Amino acid sequence: KDHGYQFISAHAMSQDYYFDDDLKEKFYRAIRRSFEACSMLGIPQIVVHGLNLWKPSDKNPETVFRVNREFYLRLADAAERVNVDMLAENFQADCSDGYPFTTGALMMDFLAKADIPRLHLNWDVGHANIDNPHLQYDDIIAMGSELRSIHVHDNWGNVDCHSIPFSSSVNFDQVIRGLIDTGYKGTFNLEASDLFVISNEEGRGRKRLCRNPGDKLSDPPKHIITAYYNLLYQMGKWMLDEYHLFEE
Repeated sequence: KDHGYQFISAHAMSQDYYFDDDLKEKFYRAIRRSFEACSMLGIPQIVVHGLNLWKPSDKNPETVFRVNREFYLRLADAAERVNVDMLAENFQADCSDGYPFTTGALMMDFLAKADIPRLHLNWDVGHANIDNPHLQYDDIIAMGSELRSIHVHDNWGNVDCHSIPFSSSVNFDQVIRGLIDTGYKGTFNLEASDLFVISNEEGRGRKRLCRNPGDKLSDPPKHIITAYYNLLYQMGKWMLDEYHLFEE
């Protein structure tokens, strides 16, 4: 409130748990609690990744659809109870045999067949660029009014590195033109958070080597991190201003 900020979207934890019954129940409980947190903070929607079925025996369209529909159905009552929408998110093309959300058309097909009122869509621009660098206009058009949120970041098509826009290969003109032509009313969520590797971080292969006691350059200072986020904000504002879309 002091800074005039407003929470607009959230992201649930994600994990490929479907082979482990004990982990499965803990996972469901954690996601339901995240719905409750959204309700407390006035957040209307939360991204919930679907399940990537990695077992070779499960990699067929029928099983992928059934397991993912059951997953979201188990969460639907909790989302309804606190008036929070779930958003399924796309992932990279090389997961398409085990994951139902890799193109805009496939995501819409899943929604139509699953028929879960609280489930809508989030489009991740960086994920879409991995293993399949392409113009994303058609994907966004395919999702139409079911697209409720977008994650904006960049990469070279080889790894999910969440870089600042224009540092890599995504064509953002095509993305924004798609948003305009679908009448998108959601927010422009910058998820370009991976410029810095923090000293104890290990996710996605991000780990700084040979850190020693007494090192002075293990982590960037707060004022440098803040300067980056200010730059990121200015980048997003400029992108929207160029298409006369920016609203304070």
